[in-house]
Amino acid sequence: MLDGDDLEMLTAVCQANDWILPDTLTIKTGKGEHHYFSWPEGATYGCQSIKHPAFSGYTVFDIRAIGGQVVAPGSVHPDYGTMYEITNDVPLAAPPLWLIAFLDGKAPDLSCLWNFPLPSPAREKFINGLSVSDTTKSLIFDGMEKGGRSEAIMTVLNALAGLRWEDERIFYVFQHYPIGQKWRDDARSNPTWLGKQIEKAREWVRRPGQAAIGLRPDEASPQSAGNRVTRALESAVTLADFRSMKIIPRPFIVDGLLRQGETGMIFAKTGVGKTFFSLCLAMGATRLGPVIGPYSTVGPCGVLYIDGEMSACDMQQRVNNMAVQADESRFHLLSSELLATDNQSIPALDDEWRPAILNWLKEHPDIGLVVLDNLSSLTPGVAEDKRIDWDCINQWLIELRRNGLSVLLVHHAGKGGDQRGTSAREDQLNLTLKLTALEDRKTTAFRVDFQKARSLSGEQKKPFVIELVEDENGKIDLLHKTLSDETNAQIAFLAAEGLTQLEIRDKIGVSQSGVSRRLKKAEADGLLVVRGAGPDKTYSLTDLGRAATIGMDAEAV
Repeated sequence: MLDGDDLEMLTAVCQANDWILPDTLTIKTGKGEHHYFSWPEGATYGCQSIKHPAFSGYTVFDIRAIGGQVVAPGSVHPDYGTMYEITNDVPLAAPPLWLIAFLDGKAPDLSCLWNFPLPSPAREKFINGLSVSDTTKSLIFDGMEKGGRSEAIMTVLNALAGLRWEDERIFYVFQHYPIGQKWRDDARSNPTWLGKQIEKAREWVRRPGQAAIGLRPDEASPQSAGNRVTRALESAVTLADFRSMKIIPRPFIVDGLLRQGETGMIFAKTGVGKTFFSLCLAMGATRLGPVIGPYSTVGPCGVLYIDGEMSACDMQQRVNNMAVQADESRFHLLSSELLATDNQSIPALDDEWRPAILNWLKEHPDIGLVVLDNLSSLTPGVAEDKRIDWDCINQWLIELRRNGLSVLLVHHAGKGGDQRGTSAREDQLNLTLKLTALEDRKTTAFRVDFQKARSLSGEQKKPFVIELVEDENGKIDLLHKTLSDETNAQIAFLAAEGLTQLEIRDKIGVSQSGVSRRLKKAEADGLLVVRGAGPDKTYSLTDLGRAATIGMDAEAV
């Protein structure tokens, strides 16, 4: 189902891309319309939320599929008081190809959205949520009278450059907000003039004493270290003030998974598929649209992928075989083997490379995500089990985070199954994903568990299964599968272990009729295969069932 709350925006996007909305069952909602389509045979599509490239807080439209919910006709919208009603009562049409492309992870070009202004209240939320001064926000909203407009433009440009924005987003502000009126009035609305001013702002931000010391770029000035410490101490706030502060959450790069300025770790035993998984996330992060299953990129950015282990040939083969789409100009690969072949320095997170990487990132403000694959290869000479050896790398990662950069660490699991080495690595992580191989399959598959997820909700932290499959073009696609809820999985597991329904009832604390219903649901969900009938009935777990019950023990349950 296509859910469009802003019909004007949806119509404009369809017209700009020559997309056709088929004649199909249509429901009028509180703010827009629901367009229903027939389900493609054999498809396993999840939900998608298509965001505006300038502001991920504004949804252009949603696609509801497996796992999604809709409000039915006859309901009354709680905020607008309008009734959901059928406005086009016709048979379901097949979904258009452009809609299927989003669900297949091959998002069509949405660059036309840069030409459309955000509607209220998203227009105001976009600017009010920026980490810039109120003065800068006022200049964006109100512009400046003649005589002070050039200075106002540079003030705003300095602030936006300090946010590490890409040029497109800065252009967007000047195209659609009053601050850009001088640019538009003087017929200077071309990339050459404004692009030069943006570069001047970036140079200003990189100067010592400006944004690099942690102050807002539009308010910074050179100060001694002592004065900066004094100013920082004077910034302590009372609990009452802190409670009332409007603190905007860091926006997502990949919705529901990875936020800007966060550090995460992906770890697994050798051969499970962690590089495939990391590459898919990194390549998908460079452009707007679906990445894996329900996870979509809403805040695309440039990526620096530092590979310390794989041969260049193997890495090239993997990149070429990945089905996920990428903006190739925004994905930067640093291959250790290519550097070694060219007799250059090999990447390592040592005292020479750490500051050099940080300086390079500051000179390439489009980069928002750094992937380090993997820690063992990139930290030669560092004792994995010694916290003191990790401290300097840890402080560097914190510095990257303070500069608005997200980092994904790719690491190996130890013999016990946890990440190898000192637990101090996990202290400042926002996200930790454990990948566990699923055996007895014709394809590579693994379970993904959230061992740590500071900024995600309960629903977002549910484990899932990834299976590597070939698409119709022979490319490797990462198929996302949801897991049944824990109780259903436990009941399915115990039934497969040979326990009776009465024994399961006593273990789980669910009524016997509840056990029976859940066993039927587990069979319908593909967790169990049932053989025989009556007292001779037996249960065995399917591949999906084994994925849902991995690590379970009958005695522990």
